[in-house]
Amino acid sequence: MAGLWNRFETPAKEKIESCAILTTEANELMMPIHNRMPVIIEKDHWSLWLSIKDEPLELLKILKPYPAHLMQAHQVSIFVNNPVNNSEKCIKPGNISLF
Repeated sequence: MAGLWNRFETPAKEKIESCAILTTEANELMMPIHNRMPVIIEKDHWSLWLSIKDEPLELLKILKPYPAHLMQAHQVSIFVNNPVNNSEKCIKPGNISLF
């Protein structure tokens, strides 16, 4: 996924790290779920995304919806809605017990 990360120091000398996931319009698979989706960078563009070169126009070309035919979607339970729940149960298809 396309993400941005930064580390900086405030005037009060507090060190802060922050990050963000970039989003784009949803592809055909994701549209019934949400109107946006994370930008998923195809493997052949990883080096471009991770490059320190200042190529904003080149980067814009890869910040697009991932091809729907390369993805799968399945329903999961509301178990995923709680950030405390950090296990493989979050990605199992179907109805999952909350306990």
